[in-house]
Amino acid sequence: MSKIAFVFPGQGSQYVGMCKAFYDQYPVARQLFEEADDALGFSLTKLCFEGPEAELRLTYNTQPAILTASTICAEILKQHGAVADIAAGHSLGEYSALVNAGAMKFADAVRIVRQRGQFMQEAVPVGEGSMSAVMGLANETIVELCQKVETETGLPVQAVNFNCPGQVVIAGATAAVEKANEEMKAAGAKRCIVLHVSAPFHSTMMQPASERLAEVLAPIEIKDAAFPVVANVTAEEVVSGALIKELLVKQAAMPVLWETSVRNMVANGVDTFVEVGPSKVLTGFTKKIAKGVPALFVEDPASLEKTLEHLQEYLEREELRVTASTDVAYVALKILLCENRLTCGNGTDNGNRADLGGSGIESDSSALSVLLGNVTESLKTVEVHVNGRRALIVKIAANIANRRRKTVLHTEILYVS
Repeated sequence: MSKIAFVFPGQGSQYVGMCKAFYDQYPVARQLFEEADDALGFSLTKLCFEGPEAELRLTYNTQPAILTASTICAEILKQHGAVADIAAGHSLGEYSALVNAGAMKFADAVRIVRQRGQFMQEAVPVGEGSMSAVMGLANETIVELCQKVETETGLPVQAVNFNCPGQVVIAGATAAVEKANEEMKAAGAKRCIVLHVSAPFHSTMMQPASERLAEVLAPIEIKDAAFPVVANVTAEEVVSGALIKELLVKQAAMPVLWETSVRNMVANGVDTFVEVGPSKVLTGFTKKIAKGVPALFVEDPASLEKTLEHLQEYLEREELRVTASTDVAYVALKILLCENRLTCGNGTDNGNRADLGGSGIESDSSALSVLLGNVTESLKTVEVHVNGRRALIVKIAANIANRRRKTVLHTEILYVS
C-alpha cells in the first residue's frame, strides 16, 4: 500500500517570520508558541517573528525555534486530515518527527533541543571546529580522504551529513577540515563550501555533548511511536521508546544518513514526501534522491493549500483502489487477532452488540463474522468502538482507508471511531 512520509528540517532552515501567517490564522499555532515560551522561560515567539536574525541563528535558539515551527505545521496538516504513515527528521528534525509520532511531549522536546544546542556549542570552543559541504564527489571517496587526513594530521575530520547524491558535509577540527577540502578538490570535487556554523556538528568532537545529552534524556519519558520514525544513525525504522532514546544520544556525535533514510523509505512503500517546517531544504534533497517521487512542503498557508490539493487527489485516487476490494478491512482486523494483539471471547449477537473478550472493542451484530473472516453478501455495516486500543485500530483502519475514516465492504461502509 502507498505511504506518505513527513520529513522535518534541521538547523539552517530557520528564518525571521517563520509561521507568523499560521500564528495569525490558526489557534493551534498560537497555543504551541505559548507552550514553547512557557517551557523555555522567554519569548521564542518574539524571536521567531522579530529576530534579530543573528540571535535566531544561535544554535540553542535555532533548535527550539525550528522544532516549534515544524510541530505547528504538522498539527495544522493534521487538522486538515493529512497525517503521516512514517516520519523522519534531519538531525534536530528527528525530535520534531518524534513529537509528531507521539513519542515525545512537545514541551519536553523544546527544552531538550534547547539544551542540546547549548551542549553542542559548548563541546568545542568557537574557532576550533568547522564544517564544509563537499559537492560532486563520491561518498566513498570522501570517507577515505577524511580518514587519510585524520591519519596524517592526528586531528578529527569525518563525513557527517550524507544529504543527497553529490552533497556530503564533513566536520571536525578546523585545520583538518581545511586540509580535507584541499584533498577533495584535488580528487575532483566540484566545490567545497565552508559552512558558517559555530561547531563541528555530528563529528566525534561532539562526544561531550552526547554524554551530557544522555543525562538530560535519562528521566524523560519517551513512548513507543504511533508510527515508524526513521533514525538518523541507522537509517532504519524505529518504534520502541527505549531504542529511540538510545539512538538520540548517539545521534549528536554520529553521521546523519539522510540519503539512505530516504531510499529506505521509498523501498518500504513511500511514494509521497511532505517536508513539514520552514524552508525547502529537504524537498531539494528528496528530488535528487528519489527522482519522480512527489516532494511537497508546508511552511505557510500558500504551501499548505498546494500540498492539501495534491494530497486530496492522492487520497481520492487511493480510495478508488481500496473500494475495488471486497475484503480489505476485515482482513486487517483478522490480522490483529492472528498477531495476538486482540483476544476474541464468546461474543453474542444479542442486542446487536458483541463484546470481544474484554479487548476494549465493541461492535454490532456482524462484528465477529468480520473478525473471523466469515463475510457474506448480506454483511451489514459494522461500527467499531475503540477504548484502550483505539490508537492501534484507528491506525490500521486509517492505513486501509488511506487516512479517510471509512472504507467500503461490498456496498456498505465501515466507519472507524
